[in-house]
Amino acid sequence: MIGTEAIFPNTHLSIVNQAAALFSQQVWCWGQDVIYPQGNILIKMGFERVPPPENRRDCSSVYSLNVNSSQRIILRGFGVFWGDDQKGGLLLLRDRFEARYLNESRLPKPCWSLQDFPNTTRPTIEQRPDCIALLIDLIDWMRCYELRTLREYGLSYRQKVLKTWNDGKRHVLHPEETPGAWRRCSHLVADQPDRFLPVQVQHA
Repeated sequence: MIGTEAIFPNTHLSIVNQAAALFSQQVWCWGQDVIYPQGNILIKMGFERVPPPENRRDCSSVYSLNVNSSQRIILRGFGVFWGDDQKGGLLLLRDRFEARYLNESRLPKPCWSLQDFPNTTRPTIEQRPDCIALLIDLIDWMRCYELRTLREYGLSYRQKVLKTWNDGKRHVLHPEETPGAWRRCSHLVADQPDRFLPVQVQHA
């Protein structure tokens, strides 16, 4: 049991806000990985890039990856979609670390903006176990991504990326501490799901 252990050390932020800060940092890192001087790291790690159509030039490219035969991930600036053929789909919103549930495990078309996504809701009581499992799987994938990035591109690269992220106001975690922070986050989701995954209010 993790209890009240923090994701970030020595902070007054709530646990959910700590998770949101860590996730926002992660999204920033992906954006910097796209413009890595020696070539797009996401592409090197197997992601497919779909550029926006002419009528959506204000949007960034969609990056998607088939993690395995039944799971997939789509990266967007406003959040991440994680789909599992056995459990459905989850949209994790960046700024609030808010998980929204979808019945679909695959998106029918690229989502250039949040408004393009199929309908998402808070999970019901019946859906929440699947939603918890989806969120924990996504967090574990992010932890493994950071471990791989450190191994293949080096600590100094991630330090340089986060130096540009640190404006003196954000809560920034050192790159060597990030994988462990994601592991603590997954334990907290499992231990305290009410904090991270409030369910729909059912009306009689």
